[in-house]
Amino acid sequence: MAGKLEEIYWLVVVKGMQYVESGVKKYEEQLLQRKRQSFIRLAKDLNFQVVVNEIVG
Repeated sequence: MAGKLEEIYWLVVVKGMQYVESGVKKYEEQLLQRKRQSFIRLAKDLNFQVVVNEIVG
């Protein structure tokens, strides 16, 4: 977390870029997607077949 804050600070102060808050929900969705991809990759490395069921709701 500190690294992210440092990067944002550097971009805003040194480079003069504007910072736009993308929101916690978007971050959590990205994190979940990375976890899914990591899980699928690990399962395939262990010779498991992955079947994804999407919940419609």
